[in-house]
Amino acid sequence: MLFRKRWQELSQLRKFQNDLLVELIQSRKKVIENNNYDDDDDDDDDDDDDGCFVCYVDTLLNLHLPEEKRKLDEGELVALGLEFLTAGTDTTSTTIEWVMANLVKYKQTHATEASRGN
Repeated sequence: MLFRKRWQELSQLRKFQNDLLVELIQSRKKVIENNNYDDDDDDDDDDDDDGCFVCYVDTLLNLHLPEEKRKLDEGELVALGLEFLTAGTDTTSTTIEWVMANLVKYKQTHATEASRGN
């Protein structure tokens, strides 16, 4: 196998990400259970001083798949969590790459705009 060491590093990183997200998801489940938190509780009398709030993980934990009559399993929760966390990173780097490529491609336009102070 080519790049065996790189592949091992990638595998270790992926395992670390999975382990970290599993730990965070389980931690959030415990918070919900300990606070008797219920997403369907619409009482506006609560002060929300208990530190419990609805977050992305809460919505995933409460999500019910009607077609399959089940909730998301841990692997699906981890995959969606990773997707959520990395989505912004990719778009930001892609945008910067596109801007830099166009600055190089259209040097004259960049020089004209720079001289005008825009």
